Amino acid sequence: RVRRVINGVVQAGEVLDVAVDRLSERGLLGIALHPDFPGTPFVYLYYTESSNGNDTSGSPGPLGNRVFRYTWNGSALVSPTLILALPVTPGPNHNGGAMTFGPDGKLYVIIGDLNHNGQLQNISAGAAPDNTGVIFRINDDGSASADNPFFSLGGNLAKYYAYGIRNSFGLTFDSLTGELWDTEN
Repeated sequence: RVRRVINGVVQAGEVLDVAVDRLSERGLLGIALHPDFPGTPFVYLYYTESSNGNDTSGSPGPLGNRVFRYTWNGSALVSPTLILALPVTPGPNHNGGAMTFGPDGKLYVIIGDLNHNGQLQNISAGAAPDNTGVIFRINDDGSASADNPFFSLGGNLAKYYAYGIRNSFGLTFDSLTGELWDTEN
């Protein structure tokens, strides 16, 4: 459930209730406001999407980890748009979910390794890149930023900013240097 807080006071009711899978480290994992909010009334949520429209705990299996963009209409979050579809297996741990907008206006999103051991976890003989253990850097509509380090590779690889991530719960930019800080778990 997403609740609204005004001047430190939690408001009655909820502005959105999404169906999540909450097994282990899954669930509603991240939230970010568009940098021009409320002028651009977008709110971004990262959560493990349930496969049956109800809250679940591992059974049936979830659809995946997702980043949706919602529009704030003054009283509720409406009009969800899927902007990043990410895996959820093998899991159920290390889903990440931290996200923030950078001073460059790009959305930075972390997915953990999901207990996976592949090339993105720096295992050279491991499975090919599969969108686990990554910090994504995307435009506010979910598209890849043309100046990303792996943009020329295309597909979701073009959205990668960094890889080799185990599981991060914190992501912020230093207000003095503009450098990205990631707290690795």
